[in-house]
Amino acid sequence: MTLAAILMSEQKSLEPKASDGTLVGTLKMDNVAHETEAASTETVGVVARAALVLRTLADNPNGLSLAEIAQAVDLARSTVQRLVSDLEREQFVSIGARRGQIRLGPEFIRLAQLTHPPIIERIRPFMSRLSLETGETVDFSIVHGREILFLEQILGHERIQAVSRVGDRFPLYSCTVGKSYLGQFSKNQMARIIGEKFDALTPNTATTLEDLLHRMDETRKTGISSDEEENSMGIIALGFAFEDRPGEWFGISVPMPKDRAAAKRDDVEKRLIEVKTALEELKWAESPSR
Repeated sequence: MTLAAILMSEQKSLEPKASDGTLVGTLKMDNVAHETEAASTETVGVVARAALVLRTLADNPNGLSLAEIAQAVDLARSTVQRLVSDLEREQFVSIGARRGQIRLGPEFIRLAQLTHPPIIERIRPFMSRLSLETGETVDFSIVHGREILFLEQILGHERIQAVSRVGDRFPLYSCTVGKSYLGQFSKNQMARIIGEKFDALTPNTATTLEDLLHRMDETRKTGISSDEEENSMGIIALGFAFEDRPGEWFGISVPMPKDRAAAKRDDVEKRLIEVKTALEELKWAESPSR
């Protein structure tokens, strides 16, 4: 036997062993591996549960209580409370003062904006001009599931403005962009997207699909839709939806106080049609098939 072989044999004999003869070092490495795997699995579970909470909140723009979230996601209230606490700390959710309603937070909105920077930059000049010409606030939104989500806003110069916050959400059935988007679908397709009965946000909100279809007759003709105090009393809005990349729908809308809308409605609608036409021409000019 060589000297090297003897030394290696002696070294192995000195290594600590468990009662069954297994090397202790090997046991420790196995334990670390198992603990790492368990921690990784637990992390994935936490991420999945947090994503479930966020998706549930996305489907409920008016917010939910802890108990309502727990029931919707089928998790213990204590588990949901820990998740919400962590998400709030990172600003992915916010907790309102009214009955502790929990909604999607500003960080979620910021990430949504970062997902679409090219189109926001392309649309902003159209929004700025529209706001300058009408004096009104102009909102830019994206169609997201059964809702629209505000991504950008240009404030008008009128003293009294109808202003929503970037990050606010509205159901498709009650807002201008949503109704314009729905106008491309048949009755059966609309029913699959938004259902046939809706919650009333104001006394003016359509609560059935039949009522909504009746209100959308004009939208189907011009592509410009209206919100007749259907989200907030005292606020009238005009707007339209448009497709950018296949399957990605956005919208531009102009909200106005009701008292001012009567005098400005025709002019705002005319300018919205001009913007809509310009965007359609721009999309056609940029089409890769040309």
